[in-house]
Amino acid sequence: MPIGGILELEDGAGSFKVGFKAKDTALAGDVIWELPDADGGTSGQVLMTNSLGKLSWTSQAAGATGATGDTGAAGAAGDTGATGDTGAAGATGSTGDTGNTGNTGNTGNTGNTGNTGSTGSTGVTGTTGTTGTTGTTGTTGTTGSTGAN
Repeated sequence: MPIGGILELEDGAGSFKVGFKAKDTALAGDVIWELPDADGGTSGQVLMTNSLGKLSWTSQAAGATGATGDTGAAGAAGDTGATGDTGAAGATGSTGDTGNTGNTGNTGNTGNTGNTGSTGSTGVTGTTGTTGTTGTTGTTGTTGSTGAN
């Protein structure tokens, strides 16, 4: 039964009420809604109007996405993860400039003289040379004394 713009329905025990309330300002005319003849077939369905006062159950379409809210405070840092595998070795760099040559060190002591080696074998005797020319005959000596008869 309507009371001051509110329609109230009591529960079966008469303990609690549910209801509808009309706008606080004047309506443009009467509004009567015709309820569906059964409960919605799927959980989560909503009542939808055909704009002529007939209501039916339908799955709710997603509405437009609202504006993004402010970013919340940063959460606590998580535990450090395990160390990853070692990466591949990088390329070898270019060789640097050659440094200056250092000073020459002192000359070491002269070593001992080694042993004299053994004498080699005697060589082969050569061939006999040619005989030389005969020399000039000498002067004849004095005649000796005549012997005894």
